[in-house]
Amino acid sequence: MRTTLLVASLLVGLSFPARILNGQKPADNGELDRLVARQFPRVAASVVCIRTLIQREFSGVDPNTGRMTTFKAPVALHGTGIVIDSIRENGRTEYIILTNHHVADPSNYFEIDGRFLRERKDNHRNAPLLREASYLVDTSEDDYEADDILLVEIGRNAAGDAALLKTVGAHRPLAVFAGVIGFEDGDLAAGTPVMTAGFPIGWHRVTGRGQLTTVDYYHELGIPHHDFAVDLPLRPGQSGSPVFAVGLRPGDGEPEVVFTLIGLLHARDGGTPLVVPYPLWKELLDAVPDAAH
Repeated sequence: MRTTLLVASLLVGLSFPARILNGQKPADNGELDRLVARQFPRVAASVVCIRTLIQREFSGVDPNTGRMTTFKAPVALHGTGIVIDSIRENGRTEYIILTNHHVADPSNYFEIDGRFLRERKDNHRNAPLLREASYLVDTSEDDYEADDILLVEIGRNAAGDAALLKTVGAHRPLAVFAGVIGFEDGDLAAGTPVMTAGFPIGWHRVTGRGQLTTVDYYHELGIPHHDFAVDLPLRPGQSGSPVFAVGLRPGDGEPEVVFTLIGLLHARDGGTPLVVPYPLWKELLDAVPDAAH
């Protein structure tokens, strides 16, 4: 799988929260760039592509009878998630994946209208009437179905646009995010450097960097709530992409870049990419004993 790493200056002159950076600042922009380039790929490896199939109904002529009838056919939608834990189940290792609720249950939010995908104005917040099938795949170009891993939903939080999926019969090991999930009040502020990784349009994984532009962005998309606003790229397929605050911890040798999972990319309000922050879906992790938190 090809991985593209987009790393540039992270604006050292900003005032960074002490809890995230532990009071340390890199000597120069170039040093931080080099550290991120070496260390972020291990984090990005835990970011996965999700394909969910929703059923499309359409009318047409049945070639066998010559009569008009209703057909059903699956439509594939792609999103992103992050592997946050592994569990032992029936003697094998399965994995827990965090993503957006609208990635796990897209028919609650979208409907097929002919050849087009339209937003549902009457968003449903419970389990969809027809259970959708989700799979972990390499990319949208991956047509080798034998390599797909079935995913089942084990928890949802519609207000926080978050869901937990569990692999079923995982036949290969997955990288698990080993960093910190969540933050305390006062840890983050406008200007905090952030990074993300995701699968735009379900294509190959890409990464992006930027910063928080506000930590108190109120909007009424879906259930009204406060989000983080960022200047990270957000394209279809990147919903559910993890957003990490970037910090630095001194070590015996090379300093360690600390990537703290603080939210999920999930929407755009006009030209503003939005991140649903950890406090809105923290209870989802608390409710599932085997999930990391």
